[in-house]
Amino acid sequence: MPKIIIKLDIEKDFWNWWEACNKTSHGVDWKKNISLELSEKLFNKSEEEAFALIAPHIKKMYVENNLQAKIAELQKYFDKKQDEIFATMEKLTMQKIYCDDFTCFLTTFPRFPYDYDKGYIWLSYRRDFDYQVSIFIHELLHFQYFAYYGERAWDYLGEEKYGYLKEAMTVILNEECGHLTSEKDDGYEIHKELRAQLLDIWKKTKRFDLFFEQALEVTKMIEIK
Repeated sequence: MPKIIIKLDIEKDFWNWWEACNKTSHGVDWKKNISLELSEKLFNKSEEEAFALIAPHIKKMYVENNLQAKIAELQKYFDKKQDEIFATMEKLTMQKIYCDDFTCFLTTFPRFPYDYDKGYIWLSYRRDFDYQVSIFIHELLHFQYFAYYGERAWDYLGEEKYGYLKEAMTVILNEECGHLTSEKDDGYEIHKELRAQLLDIWKKTKRFDLFFEQALEVTKMIEIK
């Protein structure tokens, strides 16, 4: 089975702060999730300029929250949980996990991005284990979608609806991953209607291949506002 490695990397953390404050995605203006004082140090600034302004704040958070100890705790937890996580996802998606290992970076910004090509996932610096698992499996489902189903979805749906399906389908985690985490995958508000439709399809099919084909049809028909 693949491995999950937990790390703390200030450059990876800072990148999340900087990109989030200069980007709107899934209908969310991320800079509104932090104070105006901090967002002004990042918005419309170069990475180099922003890092000089925000690094002292990030380093202070590392010390105040004892993040080195947090890394050790999370690593120990994921070491125990990872085989069950991967076995569950392989069964759910009907495909092997697409890569050999994953690196998870703790972030002090309230957004949890990913890098599919490198197997990177950003996790919360302060949330409990259940929440961290919910972040990981959410992104892992994205990765499996990209690896095994994404090309067909892209060709059939186009870029925008391809992204809608990717995010909306995580609703099925609530049905199949309760033994991994008690946290619910709520998704984004803009995908709420599609998520309800996909959940109904999942409950009727309970097979990812059948679910996926019907999900394509439903997603094709939605109107993006």
